[in-house]
Amino acid sequence: MRESTNDLKARNTELVQSIQMLSSETNKTIQALAANTVSRQEMDWRADRGTEDRKRTDESVAAIRNAMVYRNEWMERNLSRGHDIENLRDDAVRDVTNLQRQLDQQRSDFQVFSNSLGNGRDFITDLKAEQSRLRDQIAALTAKVAAEQNRSTP
Repeated sequence: MRESTNDLKARNTELVQSIQMLSSETNKTIQALAANTVSRQEMDWRADRGTEDRKRTDESVAAIRNAMVYRNEWMERNLSRGHDIENLRDDAVRDVTNLQRQLDQQRSDFQVFSNSLGNGRDFITDLKAEQSRLRDQIAALTAKVAAEQNRSTP
């Protein structure tokens, strides 16, 4: 019986040491877990922050989409602008042609008059002034067309 009591005491001592060793390992594990875990408050804060970030991102995307011009609308604007430029060019060409016709008419009138009798000094000065005016108009229209072409080229 003495042997069994000694065996029990030895066994009890081994168990106590095992329990102490397991206890210290458990404490170390719990401390490591506490150092590496995230608290509930921090999780809530992170979730709220993520929601705020998502909301800002969605608002930014919505603003970009509202500012976008779709390809069809862009092409329509360019087509309209192209027609306007063509109309301006046609008007300028028509005006230049009209002025050139007037100039040619003035020249022919001058030729007719110079072949006729009489002194036409006043008439000649009037014709020269008219020709000068018409040339100035042609130059202005030519400059307008050139400026429009420069503005329309990207």
